[in-house]
Amino acid sequence: MTFYAGLGVHKEFIYAQVLDEQGTSKIERKFMNTPQALDYFLEHVDDATEFILEACGMYEPVYDRIEEQGFSVKVAHPLKTRAIASARIKTDAIDAKVLANLLRTDLVAESHVPSKEVRELRSLVRRRASLVRQRSHLKHQAHSILLKNGINAPMTDIFGKLGKKFLQQVELPYAERLALDNLLAITESFDKRVSLSDTAINGTVEANKEIKCLTTIPGVGNFSALLSYADIDDIRRFSSAKHLCSYAGLVPSVYQSGNTTRRGSITKTGSRLLRWVLVQNAHKPVKSDPLLSKYFKHLQKKRGTNKAIVAVARKILTYMHIMLTEGIEYQALHVNRKKRQHPSCH
Repeated sequence: MTFYAGLGVHKEFIYAQVLDEQGTSKIERKFMNTPQALDYFLEHVDDATEFILEACGMYEPVYDRIEEQGFSVKVAHPLKTRAIASARIKTDAIDAKVLANLLRTDLVAESHVPSKEVRELRSLVRRRASLVRQRSHLKHQAHSILLKNGINAPMTDIFGKLGKKFLQQVELPYAERLALDNLLAITESFDKRVSLSDTAINGTVEANKEIKCLTTIPGVGNFSALLSYADIDDIRRFSSAKHLCSYAGLVPSVYQSGNTTRRGSITKTGSRLLRWVLVQNAHKPVKSDPLLSKYFKHLQKKRGTNKAIVAVARKILTYMHIMLTEGIEYQALHVNRKKRQHPSCH
């Protein structure tokens, strides 16, 4: 007999419901979210138990530990799961039971779980992005101090070499001077952390031929290539480039009712960071790459600059799909498929 365990994973505790094949509850337990408590629970369930938990910020250690113990475990997509099974009354016990029943009846809206190695790559680029975001916030504060005191800096980049010298010497009231000095010191620390992250990212890209291959696309640097590669994970998950673009939320939303069909803005599903980096990447090749520049200018006249840039971002992601699937560099994309050389990126 197979048993089905739904786990509600929280920061401090886990709520578990184990059902049999008829949907009868066999175990209902709440325990601390620690490796020791989880191991103790796993020791007392049947070996034929299958597990399911919702994707959340704390799921990965729990998922890994259950998988290491030899159990089958799936991760449910939270938004899709709620669309299938919503309840007026929400408790940890009900949520865990709903998950177990979805698994039992094979109605799980499953979320893809990357390997540990790919999750490590995602963490590397996302931590770097977080550092840059925090550093930008600090720089905005420095700009605010100058603005508050009616000071116009004589240079555009106040955190460049000349800009920092200006910030160190500008006259300010005592409290403002102290605040600006603190911001300068903290920003310098963030610069060092970002630099260390870049070193790690560059080393990772150099060691991986597929990621390095993506950097042959104009405008795509090491950070962008690694982020895209880690978010895509296994290119075989996507049957077509259109499927990949849909996953990234870069396709138009569609409303259909009867004979009426309306297309709206892009769906913006999937990774916000991936969409952001692709759109950022799109700005450079529209000036330097002849084909993408021509494509951009053609769309710009019809739809405007912003929509044209998004279309170029979608085109870059389409190129990534072809390159990763066929193992070719960007320069080989525009060669007739029959004439392409043997894969050079695998």
